[in-house]
Amino acid sequence: FIKPGSALIGHGGAIECRPEYGRTHPEPELAVIIGRTARDVSPESAYDYVFGYTIHNDITSPTMRGEDTFHYRAIHPKAGDPKQIEHVDTWVSYPGRYKCSDTFACMGPWLVTKDEIPDPHDLRVSTECGPAVPHRGHPTDHRSWRLSHRVWASADSSLTQRKYGDAQRSRPH
Repeated sequence: FIKPGSALIGHGGAIECRPEYGRTHPEPELAVIIGRTARDVSPESAYDYVFGYTIHNDITSPTMRGEDTFHYRAIHPKAGDPKQIEHVDTWVSYPGRYKCSDTFACMGPWLVTKDEIPDPHDLRVSTECGPAVPHRGHPTDHRSWRLSHRVWASADSSLTQRKYGDAQRSRPH
């Protein structure tokens, strides 16, 4: 999903948590900052498009996610006979509110260039709130970390062009 500009705030900015949002929580992520226009990039050249890294705090409202989850009856090719269709019942949610509300994309405080981080897979990412550490992670703890760092270039950039300064987030758990 793509976050709107109104969701972006800098380090130390006030996160707006309205009562109607219900429960909200932080999701610390390492963000890869794109260094030049990327379209149809091969996985082998993905790092050539990386300018650097920063921290992204992906604020999420599980309450709104629950409210925005709905039943969906999808149409798929029928297994064994792709000329026929079948209906598949599933549940989906739209992240427009629970991930993309104003101030839900905190970035920074620093931007470091890729030459300053020899191995971005060896970083720790955490959120601290007073003495509590609600989220702590290592980029390699998340199974898609290397995919988001390399395949974003080949898969995502074939659908959506990446521009200088865009942030590609990767969530360690």
